[in-house]
Amino acid sequence: MVSARKDDKPVWNWDRLRAPTTLASEREGNGYRFEGESKTVAISGDTIACDGIDRIARGADLLVHCCYMASAEIENDHFRRVMQYTLAGGDTVGKIASRAKVKTLVLTHHRPRKDDRMLERLVEEVARDFSGRIIVGEDLTEIELVTEGESLAPPRNAMIQAAKARTSGTVRLVQDSYKDAGVDTDEADAGLKKLSARIEDTWPPDGSFGAVKLGIGYFANVVDMGGQGVAITTDGVGSKAMIAHRLNKYKTIGIDCVAMNVNDLLCVGAEPVSMVDYLATKKVDANFMDDLAIGLAEGAKLAGISICGGETAQLRDMIEGFDLAGTAIGRVPLDKILIGQNIERGDVVIGVASNGIHSNGLSLARQAFLDDNKYSLSHQFPELERNLGDELLRPTYIYVKEALELLKQVKSVKALIHITSDGLLNLLRVQARAEYVIERLPPTPAIFSLIQKLEKVDDARMFEVFNMGIGFCAIVGNTDSDLGISILRNEGKEVFRIGYVKSIDKRRVLIPELNLVGEGKHFRRADS
Repeated sequence: MVSARKDDKPVWNWDRLRAPTTLASEREGNGYRFEGESKTVAISGDTIACDGIDRIARGADLLVHCCYMASAEIENDHFRRVMQYTLAGGDTVGKIASRAKVKTLVLTHHRPRKDDRMLERLVEEVARDFSGRIIVGEDLTEIELVTEGESLAPPRNAMIQAAKARTSGTVRLVQDSYKDAGVDTDEADAGLKKLSARIEDTWPPDGSFGAVKLGIGYFANVVDMGGQGVAITTDGVGSKAMIAHRLNKYKTIGIDCVAMNVNDLLCVGAEPVSMVDYLATKKVDANFMDDLAIGLAEGAKLAGISICGGETAQLRDMIEGFDLAGTAIGRVPLDKILIGQNIERGDVVIGVASNGIHSNGLSLARQAFLDDNKYSLSHQFPELERNLGDELLRPTYIYVKEALELLKQVKSVKALIHITSDGLLNLLRVQARAEYVIERLPPTPAIFSLIQKLEKVDDARMFEVFNMGIGFCAIVGNTDSDLGISILRNEGKEVFRIGYVKSIDKRRVLIPELNLVGEGKHFRRADS
């Protein structure tokens, strides 16, 4: 058995690959070959076909190979198939490396996980066919492809984007579809932690006027205004604005802006009251402003709130198109703040249907339809009831009326959860260390099935990015679940009993139907 350690490091000097007079590269399919003064490095992409990999890898001192789905799908025969190039005669990467007389093989995967068993199985499979040195690369990101001073952009699905190294033996890896689309949720989370540490120093002492009642990172916060709780939150429509701008359709995007704010206020048990909006645009146009106002006003009516003001910024040199965001307030008695603090084993998870993609995951959706596959927004997929552009613009549902009625009539409401970015992992944001079993999922809306098919994204990543048909959840006591479902159906949306609380000693989401386990910001297969 060939052993490999995650901290094992190659022994050559990467700097030798950077000499412009000797550096040469060759690309075919998803493969790259770099020849330095004394070492040759070959880089292969994911399981997408790479016809020329034998020639690219021949005699290389190092072959870096990235397995697109290896971190999520490593079951039996499927795992072995993941390790194959589909148009390379069914060869595994181990066979290719062996045949090419590669000296060292670096293996890496698209979304690193600290799971020694998965890494061991990865090495074991490859070692069946390759007897050379195997290294497991754990963090392959941001390597730039530089040849003779010219930057080359590899295909979007290629794992490795570079062969320029900064230190001896630093192997850093990529391929996260959402990150490739320009959204790095892990980095955003890390940034939020740093931001929180600084801004919490501005908080008044607990018990004083203006005291902040919750920590940073929940759907909304609550401020003590002399004994009355004022809930406050802020959010925007994200890159959905780009779809509206391309279609020149702006009459519903304001509904999304209202929805993203009032739905978050509900999650602390607050009744939404009012909102202000912020519009940043390249230039002001009266008809454009009027169309935006139509949606904002409609959203406010659906939510039962006022829009009491706002701000418009003309940023000609900073922005293309526009951005729309809002800040909303609500009221909640200080002793009625709801953050899932009383969740118990056996509580029921009720899911309310979404209206399609809502306002999260649009970057990956645009990548799938527009960037990678060049569909027009007017394209009509047989699976969809409307053209692509109109489907992506379907406004985010507003859940205020049914949620407030639920709070009024059901005493055992434990938590309300807006399913946005991170999908059902939003269940983990509550205070209790709850373990959920999602035992019944509604049929997946066609828009998500299309994205998954086009981008070849696994179930784990889909459930990390999209709502997958559930836009809002309520956790209630088991005895009140039927009443809760009945109330939530009052506004005409589909409602499902989707799961239950299994325990209160683990913070995770289990989806047995798909063999998924969700912890933190990520899902993984239960057997990985």
